[in-house]
Amino acid sequence: MTGVDTPRVLSVSTHLFRLMTEAIRLRSNEVGRFVCLTSIIADRAELARSGFEQHDATTLRGHFATVPTNGPVNIEVQVSRSAAICLDEAAERLGTQLRFVATFDDAVSATLFDYLVDKKAAEILDGLGLRKGAPHRQGSAHVQPVAQP
Repeated sequence: MTGVDTPRVLSVSTHLFRLMTEAIRLRSNEVGRFVCLTSIIADRAELARSGFEQHDATTLRGHFATVPTNGPVNIEVQVSRSAAICLDEAAERLGTQLRFVATFDDAVSATLFDYLVDKKAAEILDGLGLRKGAPHRQGSAHVQPVAQP
């Protein structure tokens, strides 16, 4: 039953709403068609499940201080059961990492933050001519340390 969609109502801040619309814009331009928040969540849920340890706690706390999760904007999304489970697990890991009770909405926020960080890292690597289409976290077997004189 992993394909059953579950409606979730996110009650987000105006700052998080703006982050969401920016992620939608970037992802739509990336794939060449309009995407919705639900598809970004579905695409990134499994990655979120593994946690956000690639970002230090200070960086994530800074994100939540700058972009608070909760607010007056209500957004209904249809999330597959498997994506919902992944994001619920991501919220637990996030809460452990940051030592607070993280919600599903917090996990969505961190997932979008992580997506935008990935996009910015890819943009920088592209600008340097160093990226071959792989996400920055996967690393490269071709990277060799520079010999010290």
